[in-house]
Amino acid sequence: MKSKIIKYSVALIASVFAITLYATCAKTQQPIVRVDSKPMSQGHVNYEHLIWKDSNDYAKAAEQSYYRGQYKEAERLSKKSMDKAPLTPDGKSHQSNWQAGDVLAMVYIRELRYADAIKVYDDLRLTDPTRYSQSSLEQLNLALCYMRLGKYDEAGLHYQNTDHATVRVLSPNDPPASDYPGTDTPTKLEASILMNRGAYMAAFGSQGEGLIDLRQAHVLLPDNPIIADRLGRNLSARNDRVEKLALYKIIVKYGHGKSTVEEAKQRIPTYEYSIAHEN
Repeated sequence: MKSKIIKYSVALIASVFAITLYATCAKTQQPIVRVDSKPMSQGHVNYEHLIWKDSNDYAKAAEQSYYRGQYKEAERLSKKSMDKAPLTPDGKSHQSNWQAGDVLAMVYIRELRYADAIKVYDDLRLTDPTRYSQSSLEQLNLALCYMRLGKYDEAGLHYQNTDHATVRVLSPNDPPASDYPGTDTPTKLEASILMNRGAYMAAFGSQGEGLIDLRQAHVLLPDNPIIADRLGRNLSARNDRVEKLALYKIIVKYGHGKSTVEEAKQRIPTYEYSIAHEN
């Protein structure tokens, strides 16, 4: 009897030990759930965003300063953004922050420092070549810089590249790039670049910045109905009535699509009456 009790006790102890050992092994062998494998609502941590946070914050502030017309401050913040960008794998330079680079290039363009603006994009390309030629803004900036430096062929090439850019604001009625190749029509090329750059700025940046380029384009080609239409659509209906009226008359005189001409015809009497009876 005593031997049976000992036998059953040993068996019970062995069973308890086996169950405990299995539970321990099962617990230690559970798959590790990485933080970045969870959805954002369950505590996802975007480490790339954290690494780039300072650089991107400075770039955003630089862009806001630029569109307020604070060009020197925009330049300072852009350079600060680039200094805050993570280093390249070889540790020899900072990675490219293209938002800050765009702002810095635009500052240089406003300061007539076209060679410096081109160099900004050359430097950006060194650490992030895949981003090059992927934005209308970059290509239009480069086109304008080369145009102002008298390098018309390079300007035409970059302007044509906007046809293949991922962000495009060119409408079917805009002058196609193929209308202005080479050096024989530099004024038309510059006006076309400015018109499309102005339209881009007005759509994705600020209307005030866009108007600077659109008005320059209009000065170069004062009778161009396409430029007149683009400029008119970005002017204030209340504050710029005289200018808008003159633009509507250009559209009617030189033509720019049936619906656009009809719209201009309908608006001309309204603006003439408003101007004649303004207090």
